[in-house]
Amino acid sequence: TRARWASDAALPCEVRVEGTADRWADAALRTAGRDLDFVLLEHGGAVVVRFSLGPGHAYLVDGRGGRRYYFWVDATAAAARPPGAVQVAAGAAGAGWLEAALRTHTSVALGPGVHGTDAFALPPGASLFLEAGAVLRYDGPDRDADLGAFVSVSGDGASLAGVGTFDAAGFHGRHVLAEGATNVTVRDVFFQGSRGWGLHFRRCAAVRVFRAKIFSGADGVDPDASRDVALDGVFIHAWDDAVAVKTTVAGSPAANVAVANSIVSTRKSAFKLGTESLSNFTRVSFSKSDVFDSGRGLVIYAKDGGAFDDVAFEDLRLLEFYDYPGEPSAPVDFELEHRSGYSAVRGVRVERVVADWPSAAVLRGNDRVLLSGVAFSNATLKVRAPFAGNATFLFDCKNDDIAAGGVEVAGLDVDWGAHRGAWLGLSRRWADAVPAGGAASLCPDPPGARVAALLRAARGAARGD
Repeated sequence: TRARWASDAALPCEVRVEGTADRWADAALRTAGRDLDFVLLEHGGAVVVRFSLGPGHAYLVDGRGGRRYYFWVDATAAAARPPGAVQVAAGAAGAGWLEAALRTHTSVALGPGVHGTDAFALPPGASLFLEAGAVLRYDGPDRDADLGAFVSVSGDGASLAGVGTFDAAGFHGRHVLAEGATNVTVRDVFFQGSRGWGLHFRRCAAVRVFRAKIFSGADGVDPDASRDVALDGVFIHAWDDAVAVKTTVAGSPAANVAVANSIVSTRKSAFKLGTESLSNFTRVSFSKSDVFDSGRGLVIYAKDGGAFDDVAFEDLRLLEFYDYPGEPSAPVDFELEHRSGYSAVRGVRVERVVADWPSAAVLRGNDRVLLSGVAFSNATLKVRAPFAGNATFLFDCKNDDIAAGGVEVAGLDVDWGAHRGAWLGLSRRWADAVPAGGAASLCPDPPGARVAALLRAARGAARGD
């Protein structure tokens, strides 16, 4: 359930839902990085939720009811037709007309209403703008075949913008595929209806995605073997990974990729590096963002030989994980495995993260490369009843292929709540008694192992905390 409007100032909002307030006992209204105030009332057999929203994205969780409400507020400037853009009225359909218009006019604005088109290429330097109420819908043949992409982008300087909707209408391939493109901008638009990946940037440079809204039947956004990529203020609801940084091209690293101020939800991994890792990953960051209703939170799957260096997960909230059937759940999942090569991880930081914790974090190395270079600091774990139903550890070191001191902690705050008895403890490798001022690491901890700092005493302290 979603609503979208434009405003430059905070406006009073009201949501009315049939029912009683008991199902709203744990309700929350959130934007990226913080909770928002709201008032909850009962009136005439309905629940009334009142709040104010300005530009940005927000989501309302109705607590025990299991329903989510999405609110997208655009600044009014986002709806303004670009100067010089040629407006096209609704009603067009078929193949070729849109691509021809873009080659003729360079800047095209689609007016309110439905515009049908076959798959098309956005020429270098071209700008496609969707006005309020405009829907650009796939209307080509054989949408069940993998035809590549609904929108193809190449060359330099192309842009997709506006407050309308790109509707792939069940198209099997990618919604947008940018291949070898530079200076690509995607701003404000709503993408829906793709059965393949949403936005795929492969071997691209200087990509900017601002405030886009993406509903995808597979991945949300895939920066792939690309550099200087910024996702800021995006909203993603994905059936597969929400944001997956990949390197599918040998010799083409992923570098300077930053995701910030965003909200994502997914059946699988929220913020992920890999699985495809044929080249290196350098300077990748996820910050000041929310993850909700996801299967897995922070993920590194390193399998193909590329090195992972200078990766930051910081100032994040991982909330309301869901146990999706057939999908393993983990707030954090860092694994080194061998597929086409042996990858190494260095300089991975998880800092100032607040996370619900209903399943174990997974840590795994392999027989050739030990997992190392991972540090947790100033993280708060809000422990929940475990999904598995049987006692386990908060951090599950899956094997002994983890370097001594390879997974460090500093200022870890564990809030067990009422669930301490349902868990075996922090880690199977953790000493039962860590002396005050002492040092320890999450996995193997032989004498003299290097660690970052003292683990703060857990709230609701118990043996082994």
